[in-house]
Amino acid sequence: MSRGKNNKQDKKIIVGKFGSVCGIGWIRVHSYTENARDIFNYKPWFVRHKECWHQFKVAIWKQNNRSMLTKLESLNLQKDRNWLTNCEIFVDSRSFPQLLEDEFYWHELLGMQVSTVYGRKLGIVTSILETGSNDVLVVSLRNASKEKEWLIPFLEGSVIKKIVRGAQKIEVEWDPDF
Repeated sequence: MSRGKNNKQDKKIIVGKFGSVCGIGWIRVHSYTENARDIFNYKPWFVRHKECWHQFKVAIWKQNNRSMLTKLESLNLQKDRNWLTNCEIFVDSRSFPQLLEDEFYWHELLGMQVSTVYGRKLGIVTSILETGSNDVLVVSLRNASKEKEWLIPFLEGSVIKKIVRGAQKIEVEWDPDF
C-alpha cells in the first residue's frame, strides 16, 4: 500500500510542503510520502499560490540532520524562495508507479462510497488518519435529516472486506450503530 493526502487524468496530489529557507539557495522540504525520500522521485513539483499553479524542478537535494533540503531550478535568491514557506507540494498522480489491480493509493479511496456487507450505506471517505498501528478511514454521511461520522479502522480482511476501484465502493464489516 502506498500513500499520496476526481479527475484521474490530471489530478494533483499533495506529497509534502515547503518549510523555511535555509542558507544560500536551500529550502526545507517536509515529505508526506511513505518513504520520505521518495518525494524527490516525483517530477515536476507544483505549488498553488494566489490561485495560480507554479511548476518547479528540483536541481539538487540533500539530507541535513533530520531535515531534507532542496534547491529548485531558477530560484536562487532568498526573496524568490520566501513565498514558498508553508506552501504544499503537489505532483501529478500520473507520475506515481502503476499498481496491481488489488493495490491502490490512499488518495484513490477519498470520495469512495462505503457500505456494510449487509448493504447499508454509511457515507463517503472524507479523509484518512494515520494512527501508527493502523490507518483509519473517516466516513461521513450528510443529508437533510442527519450528519454522522464513522472512524473505521483500515484492516483488510477483518473490517475492510472489498474495495472496487471502478465502482468507487468500499464494503466493510461494521456496525453502523457503533
